[in-house]
Amino acid sequence: MTTPIERWLIDTNVWIFGLRRDENFPESARVLDEIGSFLVLVPLQVIKELHLNLIDDEFLQTVTNLPAEIVTPAQALSRLRSTNAE
Repeated sequence: MTTPIERWLIDTNVWIFGLRRDENFPESARVLDEIGSFLVLVPLQVIKELHLNLIDDEFLQTVTNLPAEIVTPAQALSRLRSTNAE
């Protein structure tokens, strides 16, 4: 028996609220705390939105310290299709 790979797309707001530890959105911080336990594909559009909405230090922390992979929408779709085929 194999366990299917679960993939998540994380909204820009979850990244922002989680990185800033916004007490109104504690679930966002929890998702980011658990990020190493699942594979994250970050769409290029989300990276662009994060760059516009985060201060430089927050953005740098996001792109250098989190185990995530930046992908284009086509790459994300291709990977989801190949995972579902398995």
